[in-house]
Amino acid sequence: MYTLYIGTYTQILPYVNGKGEGIYTLQMDPGSGMLSAPRLAAPATNPSFLALDAPLGRLFAVNELESWHGFPGGAVSAFTIQPDGKLKRTNQRLSGGAAPCYISLEPDGKAVLVANYVTGTVARLTLTPEGALRAPSSVYGHAGSGPDAARQEAPHAHSILVDPSGQWALAADLGADKLYFYRLAQNQLQPFGAVHLDPGSGPRHMAFAPAGDRLYLANELDSTVACFRFDPASPRLEHVQTVSALPE
Repeated sequence: MYTLYIGTYTQILPYVNGKGEGIYTLQMDPGSGMLSAPRLAAPATNPSFLALDAPLGRLFAVNELESWHGFPGGAVSAFTIQPDGKLKRTNQRLSGGAAPCYISLEPDGKAVLVANYVTGTVARLTLTPEGALRAPSSVYGHAGSGPDAARQEAPHAHSILVDPSGQWALAADLGADKLYFYRLAQNQLQPFGAVHLDPGSGPRHMAFAPAGDRLYLANELDSTVACFRFDPASPRLEHVQTVSALPE
């Protein structure tokens, strides 16, 4: 049996009618694909995106908020996984911006990276050996806008992910139609420029091929998926193909 975790929205927001109570867990039978009934693993506020560190029994979640305990910005939560699959909160920290919507774990498990949608910022938070979050050590803001006046009036960072070589973090900005590059060095993010994408495409999420030489990017606003060759030595992106994600 596989244990799955599900993030939810717990508040009514302009873009979602949240009815969850936090993070849920369920079991999946790999043979039949059958799912058990979900049960609450931990109460949390708007844990909309999760990152799992299964080998160390840890889970990290954004708290998609624009203010947290009187401080401007959202939060990030760290949990330890209990033997019964439930989660015990380790700690919380500010996310480095408003409405954090994406979190990923660095390959060595020593830090998490967060994309904050409303402020168009990305942040790096290092972890203690016990898996607790430290305050953001690097926070950077994006710039620019796009042709969609309703969705691209300002930068909106929507994901940030480390390439398989462990040298670079790439951040997709839906509002600016850009992919930002950050070097991972000296225990921090270091800005390394940006690549302009098709106007109005709205890049959202991405995935690397296991070998690290291909990047696949989902563009939300024009409903396409783009493929790039990726060279971590440069780093350099070369566009290969863009296909529609819609039926013919």
